[in-house]
Amino acid sequence: MSIYQKVKTVKVIRGRDVIVEHGAIVGYAKTDDPVILEDGVHIHSGAIIYSGCRIGKYSHIYHHTVLLENTIVGNHTKIGSLCLSQGNNVIGSFVTTASHCHLTSYLQVEDGVFIAQGVQTANSKNMGGRAHPNKNRLIEAPKIERGARIGAGAVINPGVIIGQEALIGSSAVVTKNIPPFAVAVGVPARLVGEVPIGDRINWDLVLSNF
Repeated sequence: MSIYQKVKTVKVIRGRDVIVEHGAIVGYAKTDDPVILEDGVHIHSGAIIYSGCRIGKYSHIYHHTVLLENTIVGNHTKIGSLCLSQGNNVIGSFVTTASHCHLTSYLQVEDGVFIAQGVQTANSKNMGGRAHPNKNRLIEAPKIERGARIGAGAVINPGVIIGQEALIGSSAVVTKNIPPFAVAVGVPARLVGEVPIGDRINWDLVLSNF
């Protein structure tokens, strides 16, 4: 007698040239909403994509990453191995997320953001588990504006806004909003400079390459 149970899945709407590798689960049924995989999407082995997710054109979801329900991913985005999206997240186009990242629910990640390995995000200042009375706690997810870069192991606290093309140093703990183009490091993160003009993104060039 087999100890394995077949996973219930929902409808998957596929575009052209979609690749789903062996061992991936696409359409894990949390709701009745379909999964949409647009043209050229590549789902790598071991990934689990829940119902209601939408993956944009030519994006990659790498090995053993989990996207919980209603995660929306833009075009040409790469989400590295062993990441978790807690669901109801909006992740833009041309985003790169390295491995072992925790993307808290209701997080907003705009176009062109780079998130290095091991970055952690949080969405409640009054966190609690199932045994705690604050079940209706206020959700205040962070927002990472376009082109920002988050260094390895950084922690982004609830409600924080990382401004456009800001640079957050490795292992920083970000407790307050960071202005556009600012450089912030440390625990807690403090402003130490500004991203040089020559290191800023030429958005017209980025868009013309895709």
